Amino acid sequence: MRDHLRTEEKPSLAARATDFLKTGTGLITAVATLLVAVTGLVTAITQLGGNDDTQPNSAASAVSTASNGVPADETDALLWSHIPESLRSTCRRSTDQEAGAISAYNCTWRRIVGLQYNLFTSTPELADGFEEVRQRYGLENPNGASCPDGNFEGPYEPGGRMVCFVGDDGVASIVWTDDELDIMTFAWRDDGKLDALYDAWTEGVGPDR
Repeated sequence: MRDHLRTEEKPSLAARATDFLKTGTGLITAVATLLVAVTGLVTAITQLGGNDDTQPNSAASAVSTASNGVPADETDALLWSHIPESLRSTCRRSTDQEAGAISAYNCTWRRIVGLQYNLFTSTPELADGFEEVRQRYGLENPNGASCPDGNFEGPYEPGGRMVCFVGDDGVASIVWTDDELDIMTFAWRDDGKLDALYDAWTEGVGPDR
């Protein structure tokens, strides 16, 4: 069986490399190799870093445009134009928009109040969406005297409907429609404080006409 020690007949690769580096030729070769490697590294860093005069690629341009202004998508841009400008920095494209909505954004007001704006294709589809909300939260026969009282339904001025309630999950909500804009908006507070939510709602959270 072979011994686990290396034999003198066939030096290891490491040993041969060490012997080579001890020679003048080996030293020169090692230095040259190191210089080439350093030059390559500098070139790679320069290419990755770029410079101020470099034109951005199309993907970077798209991200910049979306973050600095109106969404590129025409439908999203329409809804975006009706969201109060003071709230836009808090908004993101919704991932759980209402059934039938063609665009939706989630925003926040003073960190506590959640908002969702849903754009529908037509007023009849908006009405269907509002009816689905009424049924979902058991508001077919609301009897509240006013919005802060809860379990309330009434007109939304300048044109639409609204409901105010505290759900079984303890979340206070106001939902209203704007028939001219075909937008249904949700406002909610997780702490169940409907009167405080109503006070925030009267401050004006849109949608803007």
